[in-house]
Amino acid sequence: MKKILLLTLLFLTACTPLASSSTPVTDPAPISPLSTAPLPAPVNLTIDSTSEQIRMAMFESAGRWRTIHMQGETIWYGTGGVLQTYQEQVWIDPLNSRYKVELTGTASAVDTRITISDGINIYNLNGSSAQAEVISYPDFARVGQYIPPLVDGESHPNPIWSQIGTPLSQLAFPSDYSQNKGIFKPVETTSVAGRDTLVIEWMFAENSFVSWRMWLDTQTAVILRLQEFGKDGSGTLQGERVVNQINFDQSFDASMFAIPFDSFNDTGSSTTGITPLVTVSGSTSEEDAGDLYFFLQPRQAEIDSVGACVRCLCF
Repeated sequence: MKKILLLTLLFLTACTPLASSSTPVTDPAPISPLSTAPLPAPVNLTIDSTSEQIRMAMFESAGRWRTIHMQGETIWYGTGGVLQTYQEQVWIDPLNSRYKVELTGTASAVDTRITISDGINIYNLNGSSAQAEVISYPDFARVGQYIPPLVDGESHPNPIWSQIGTPLSQLAFPSDYSQNKGIFKPVETTSVAGRDTLVIEWMFAENSFVSWRMWLDTQTAVILRLQEFGKDGSGTLQGERVVNQINFDQSFDASMFAIPFDSFNDTGSSTTGITPLVTVSGSTSEEDAGDLYFFLQPRQAEIDSVGACVRCLCF
C-alpha cells in the first residue's frame, strides 16, 4: 500500500499563537531570468485524442510552461445550493521555487489571505492580523518543472503544489489528476479564458459514471475549468473551479514575491513592527519524508480521490 505522509499547512488564524522568534527573515534570492531554451512542442489536444494521449499530456504538462498567472474562483455546493465561493489569484515560478497566492472569501479585505514563497521562506498572512507566519521552504519541493515518475500503482502529487495547497492553483498541475486508473473521454472543444480547450470527462476504471469534467488547454493541458461530481453516481455537482484569466511565461519582478504589508492598511490592522512567527525551521529531504502531501486544513476538510480537494476554507 502506498504510504503518503499528510502534513497540514495551517493558516495563521487556524494556529495556536506562538511565541515570536528572533530568527531574522532572510532576504529573497535574486530571481533567475526565464530560460531561453525552447519548450516542448504544444500537445495540440483535439476531439480525436485518445484517452492515453490525454493522460500523458496532463502528466507532462508542467514541462510546457515556465511561469503561470491564474485568476478565477472556486465554488463548493451543498444540498441547499452554493455553500462557499472563493476568489483566487496565483502567480507560480517553479524554476525559482516561488509563488504568490491571494485567496478571498468575500469582498472584505479582512477575509483576504496571502501566501508567498520567495524561494527561501514561505509567508502566510491574513487581513485580520499584523503578524506573518514564516515557514522555511523545504528542499524536497525544489523540483522546478516537475514531471512525476511513471510508476504503476503509485501516485506522486506535485511537491510545489503541496506547499501552495489552494483549489484553483492545483489546476496548474494536471499531473495530479492523471495518475489514477480511469478513462479520459473527449466530449467537445470550446474556449475558456480566451484559450482553446478540450472538454473531457473522466471515469474511474471500476465505475461507469463521470467523476470529473475538465476543460484542458489544448496547447499545455493545464486545467482551465474543473467540475467534480458525487461518488455515488448520482451526477450531483459538488464543486467547480473556473479560471477567468491566465497568462503563461511572463517575467515576474522580484517585488512580486515581497511581503505586501501595505496591502493590509485598510483592514484596521497595524502594519508597523510586524514580527514573523517562525513555525517550522530547517529543511526536509525527499528521502526522509517519502511522498509528502500538504493541504489547507479548515474546520472541515475532505480529500478526494487524488487526495487534494479542499472542501472548506475557514476565514
